[in-house]
Amino acid sequence: MFAVAAIAGAGWLFLFVVLLIVPPSPGPPEGGGPGEGRTARTGRTRMPHPGEVPPAVVSLLARRLERLGFGATLVDLAARGWFEVRAPAGPAGPGGPAGPGGPALCVVPAETPGGPLTPFERRVVAHVALRAGARGEVPAPALSDGFGGGETEFMSAFREEVDAEARRLGLTRSRLSGRRIGLLLLLLFVPAVALIPVAAHGRGLAYAGGLYFAGFWVAVGVGVSRRRSASGQAVLDHWRSAIAAPPGREGRVRAYAAALGAAPAALAVFAQGRTNVAWSSYRGSWQLLEIETNTWSWPQGCAVWLAIVFGPILYFSAAIWLGTHGMALLAEEMVGLVVAAGLAGGLVALARRAASPRFAEFDGQVIRQWMVKGGDESPDEYHVAIDHGAREKAWDFSIGSEPYRQLSPGTFVHVRVNLRSRADVTVKPVEPPAVAHPLARVAADQERAVTNGLPDPADLVLETEATAILGGKVRGHHLDGAPGRTMVWQPPSTGRPMLRVEVRHAADARRVPPTARPAAGVADGYFVSQGAAVTVSALTALISIHGSVHVAAEASLGGLLPVVEGRLRELARRIDFNQY
Repeated sequence: MFAVAAIAGAGWLFLFVVLLIVPPSPGPPEGGGPGEGRTARTGRTRMPHPGEVPPAVVSLLARRLERLGFGATLVDLAARGWFEVRAPAGPAGPGGPAGPGGPALCVVPAETPGGPLTPFERRVVAHVALRAGARGEVPAPALSDGFGGGETEFMSAFREEVDAEARRLGLTRSRLSGRRIGLLLLLLFVPAVALIPVAAHGRGLAYAGGLYFAGFWVAVGVGVSRRRSASGQAVLDHWRSAIAAPPGREGRVRAYAAALGAAPAALAVFAQGRTNVAWSSYRGSWQLLEIETNTWSWPQGCAVWLAIVFGPILYFSAAIWLGTHGMALLAEEMVGLVVAAGLAGGLVALARRAASPRFAEFDGQVIRQWMVKGGDESPDEYHVAIDHGAREKAWDFSIGSEPYRQLSPGTFVHVRVNLRSRADVTVKPVEPPAVAHPLARVAADQERAVTNGLPDPADLVLETEATAILGGKVRGHHLDGAPGRTMVWQPPSTGRPMLRVEVRHAADARRVPPTARPAAGVADGYFVSQGAAVTVSALTALISIHGSVHVAAEASLGGLLPVVEGRLRELARRIDFNQY
């Protein structure tokens, strides 16, 4: 039976390789519809014109998306007139303005070209709008920094949208169709079953299950991964030939060359350079500021560690050697000097601590966001860099996940920080980031795409109101996702009681339950059990309490609902205004 299992396993692997190599037969698209670039009626593949394929998608087809896709999109948007890249106006160093030999400047024109944008292009244009601000200009390297939500989140969403566009155009396909994966999983039972009698001590089922699990993991994992379709290969071959042929790479051709790694100079204009610096326009002109660091570099850390470990050993060894070699007096003086130096240093530190203020309070602007991923025993850390115009370096503050959401780069803030304990810091947004006026509509479209056109539920029920209802200190976190946006308020140490605030489009709202009671003083609101709902215009807010609370707290929803109605009406008015 072992020979049967081995032969069956080898045959399965051979079939697996063959199915990977042999292209699928033409037919209806996977899942039906035009999602794979085919028409639903005829089942024929419609190959898009190469000029319809954005450079970022070409970089995906060439497996260069992660390194070149974003830069190629910037080059393409500049070629299409969304912004202009002007020659360097002057240098920019830490704390200094631009001068000759500095970075190129990206300027938003008074009239943008308009026209359709793919989701990832709209994301990048909105990023340009926020970085350019009210003045409509930004150093080219600054476009590779200052991403809303942090660079990791921005780039992850960008790559997902590029991948979705490639699928929509039918330029990529699954390595194995669903039918082929099903056939492989069915045939995998043959070697797995043949292995059962081979294993001794009743372990046949365990070995068979392990073999099937391994085969399942390989077949599904490899099968659902993406590869170029025939159309995708044709588009890639077209652009490889186009950038290799004369005349020179001008206009959009340059962007495709950048996407394929053949125009490094075009991408170098947007290169960020050092990682611990950020661009800021808070001081009236664009400047490159170093971000303070509260940790030692690797060489410094090693030096400090060696000094802590071996310093006392060497010191006491020297004192003992002096004492045992007839120089006891010198050894005593050596110990006395160290004690005196320690006391003097402690007194100086206490004096400086008493003379310096405990708190600092100032206004500034967020110039960067980033997150440090935690481990099993350490939570994630959310950081913002803030320029307040008076220091050579930007502040680095670690804040919570909820404040982090409100502090996108460009936001003007008011800060209060304990200089003796940097963990005690409050960063409150004062004014949202300015947007380049010609790109304001694109930025608004991107905001609606991200939020599904819904307001933030944290603006409907404030922390102080949640504290009053739940009867103690609370913390909040968002649970955004279709069909609505949700804010959950709950005690920091336990999950219950919980106050859940959800905003939905009225068309997606739940049906009014039969047990609902009308809410007095609210035009279109009702109460049900430990919850309430109110509809204003095309928006519906749902407030619910989960867990046991005081009866008076539950009754306080009656007083809160009219307030929520007024806030929802104002937020709905703002959304309607921003659409035009």
